[in-house]
Amino acid sequence: DHIEGLKDTIGKNGVMSIYDYEYSQLTQQCVKTTKAGNLIFTQHMDSPIKCGGAPQKIMWLTEDNARRGGFRDSVKVMWFAPQGAMFPVKKYGEILGKLADERGIE
Repeated sequence: DHIEGLKDTIGKNGVMSIYDYEYSQLTQQCVKTTKAGNLIFTQHMDSPIKCGGAPQKIMWLTEDNARRGGFRDSVKVMWFAPQGAMFPVKKYGEILGKLADERGIE
């Protein structure tokens, strides 16, 4: 409800979510079949979901899939989170930020 048009777009046009069974299945299919384009991952800062970091896990798996599949140069992986870091705990955020730089994740 907080993002205009999301309800009409989710599950279509490459807009996915892992927080709903139906959409998580579509997300898995999308990750397996997308070979080019912009891959945008987001994380809600105050997620009511038990594992609010799950979108980042999916991002890392998707990037790894593209790299191992030989089409990493065809996808642009982007991470957007309101906390301004890869992870809110500084120690881990620095390590993940460095890894993102190494792997070309914006």
